[in-house]
Amino acid sequence: MDEVPWSDSITSYDRQHRTIYLRILDACADNASVEEMADLILGNDPILEPVRARKAVRSHIDRANWMGDDRLQATVRQLNYRAGCGAF
Repeated sequence: MDEVPWSDSITSYDRQHRTIYLRILDACADNASVEEMADLILGNDPILEPVRARKAVRSHIDRANWMGDDRLQATVRQLNYRAGCGAF
């Protein structure tokens, strides 16, 4: 998806793509380039479609950061518990 569907609450897209959010945050922490994240995490070709790739990465970074906000930690833990997952 080019842009993450935005909502003030956690969406089904968020639930389905939490691994992508984690990979994006890890990549940011490792100073990966937008091009690397677009290609390796989102599967977008940053050479053929640089604007689309950059837009998709930015959208996922923004949502991943929003998900990581302190006010959402309890909700994220609850989602993981329901899904039978480890720490988010």
